[in-house]
Amino acid sequence: MFRRWTRVSIRAWIFSLTRVAGDSEKPYSPGDQSSWSLYGKLRDDNQAQLRGILGSAAAATGERSAYARKIGYYYASCMDEKGADELGATPLKNQLETIESLGSKVELADLAADMVFQGALFRFRSDQDYGDSTQVIAEPDQGGLGLPGSRLLR
Repeated sequence: MFRRWTRVSIRAWIFSLTRVAGDSEKPYSPGDQSSWSLYGKLRDDNQAQLRGILGSAAAATGERSAYARKIGYYYASCMDEKGADELGATPLKNQLETIESLGSKVELADLAADMVFQGALFRFRSDQDYGDSTQVIAEPDQGGLGLPGSRLLR
């Protein structure tokens, strides 16, 4: 009985995620995203749960474990929007001045190499060689600020 009920409820859940109410011919896709899948829904739900856990750790007062206190302080410092708005681009001032002072292509190459080590331009990781699965190779990937999308910060 339980197995049958679970199978039916999972099918209903999948159907509800993939269809717009009242229009069973049109697949569902949120307006702020180019595509949507069950994995995307799972990821969003997981991030919402984590955000709730971190938010409650940041808001908690009184007696709590050292780990909960550290997690709460760290999350609260990352979510200090007012402080970030007040600082503006000031934390990036040194890096921006370095970029502005570049005078040659050689200096640009040196700066790019430094930025790679900071994870700003590219990141390298080890991965299986797609041509020879017995080998592990370095794989470059795009770098960036390392921040989630703005919809995840709300």
